[in-house]
Amino acid sequence: MNEQLERKRIELQILFQQLTTLQNQIGALRQQIEEMYSLAESLEEVGKTKADTEILVPLGAGIFANAKLTNPSEVLMNVGSKVAVPKTVKESCAIVQAQVKELEKVLLHLENEFQSFSSRAQSMQSEMQGMLEAEDKK
Repeated sequence: MNEQLERKRIELQILFQQLTTLQNQIGALRQQIEEMYSLAESLEEVGKTKADTEILVPLGAGIFANAKLTNPSEVLMNVGSKVAVPKTVKESCAIVQAQVKELEKVLLHLENEFQSFSSRAQSMQSEMQGMLEAEDKK
């Protein structure tokens, strides 16, 4: 009985590690989705801006530069390997929204997996509790 209980304990530890990993992945994915929503809003604002409007451009780490928006209907979009191509704001928004939908599908999958692992862990804890109680009655 002790061997069986020890195996269950180890399996439960592994489940908890997997739950922690999933929880971290879910958190990171939610943050990425929020950033994509923010990007979509920013793109829409750029599209509404008039040509030659002065704007602040983020350089990173809270540092901004003044710039003039010469063509608010077009942006450069990174397509990988440090290659950027011109896209209309509308095209860019559509691409970002498609990416958000894909990320939301992945998020749903991870949340379902987390729920499944969590249920398994609870079930295993109950099973181990029953084993301990049976052991105590002997």
